[in-house]
Amino acid sequence: MLSHALRTATGSPTPIPILSYSYPLGPEAAISEQVDLGFQAYAWLARTVRDGADAAGAVRPPRFVLVGDSAGGGIAALLAQRLAAAANSGAARTGDATLPAPACLVLVSPSLELRSAGGSVTVNAHRDVMLCPAAFRLLLAVLEANPKHTEPPARLHAPCFSAIHGSWAGLPPVFVWAAESEALADDAARAAAAVRAAGGHVEEETAPHAFHEMPVWAHAVPEGADALERIAQFVRRSLQGDFERE
Repeated sequence: MLSHALRTATGSPTPIPILSYSYPLGPEAAISEQVDLGFQAYAWLARTVRDGADAAGAVRPPRFVLVGDSAGGGIAALLAQRLAAAANSGAARTGDATLPAPACLVLVSPSLELRSAGGSVTVNAHRDVMLCPAAFRLLLAVLEANPKHTEPPARLHAPCFSAIHGSWAGLPPVFVWAAESEALADDAARAAAAVRAAGGHVEEETAPHAFHEMPVWAHAVPEGADALERIAQFVRRSLQGDFERE
C-alpha cells in the first residue's frame, strides 16, 4: 500500500501511525457513502490523536496526511474537498473541536473523472498495461448499477462523485504523480491545473517510461522507489510547515 510505503520513505525517527479504512465497494455502495466513511474516520482520528511536543517542548497539534492512489486517489481528493468545504462553512466539527486541515494531499495515478472516455484514455489505450478502455466501460457499468449514480442531479460527473468537477480551492499542498503513458494521465494533469487555478500549492510529476501506480511498487521497481522518495520529501516538508512559510 502507498501509505505504508510512505511511512518507511519519510524516514521519521519515530513510528508514523497509519489509518487505512476499508470502505464498502460498488455497486452496492455509492461513492458518496465511501467518502462519508472517510470523513467519519478522519473525525475519529482527530478526536483520538493527542497533541505532541517538539524538541523544545512546545505543544504541537497533530498533523495528518491524506494519501490515495488510483480509485483511492479519487476518494482522497473528494475527502479533501469535503474537509475544505466544511471548514469554510464552519461545519467541520467533531465534538467541540474543529477538524484540523490535512498537512498535505498526495494523489498517485488518481481516478478523478468517472466518465473518462477520451484524451489519455484513448491515446494511451495501447500503452497502459493495467487500464484499457474496456476496463473503464466495465467500471462505468458497475457504478451505474447503483441508482444513486444515475439519478439526476447526482450523475457520475457530479462533483460529489468525480472530484475533478469539485472545488479545488482551500486545499492543503498537493502532490500529484502519474505516468505519462497511463490512461489516467489527464486526470492528474487536470487536477494539478485546477489547484494552480485556485491559487493553491501543487507539485506535479508526470513520469516517462512508467506505469500506473508505480510508486506503490517501490520495493520492486527502482524508478518507483525514486518517485516515492520525492513524494516522501514533499510529505516531510508539509509536516514541517515549509509551505506555510512560503
